[in-house]
Amino acid sequence: MVFKQPPAIALDNGRRVLQLATDKETMAIGRPFAVDARETPWLVWEWKALLLPEGGDVRSPRRNDQAGRVMLLFEGMRAILYVWDTTAPIGAEARSDSLDLFQRVLIVVRSGPQGIGEWQREKRDVYRDYRRLFEDEPTPIKWVGFESHSDDVRSQSSVLFGSVRFEAR
Repeated sequence: MVFKQPPAIALDNGRRVLQLATDKETMAIGRPFAVDARETPWLVWEWKALLLPEGGDVRSPRRNDQAGRVMLLFEGMRAILYVWDTTAPIGAEARSDSLDLFQRVLIVVRSGPQGIGEWQREKRDVYRDYRRLFEDEPTPIKWVGFESHSDDVRSQSSVLFGSVRFEAR
């Protein structure tokens, strides 16, 4: 796949960050990563949305675009995605349909333009989220990914990702 602007390591005030920018497209980058959410349940990350896709809304399959997504893929083909949505309220969730290759749930942790252009720090208890969403003990995390989407609403998006880590209780 050829991106109009490929993922890049950029400088933001002297700090190295991952930059994703889309133009009517979907962009995802990630890597294999072995984490046991029972031992290190806290996911902590920093991100800065620069441009929200106009009209994006996680609740609508035809408008399911967000400036930023942090994806955790678990063994057994389940995934949790934490997203910065354009319009859906914080706490909104969307589940994949039955045709997807894996079960996934998107959770809105930031919404709208408040805080855009500023670094935001998030902290989620992945263990508790998994238990609540899938009613099961979490399997090991095998992939961590970063995404930006603007293909459904035919718009543009841009986000920076800073540090990402897992912490014990």
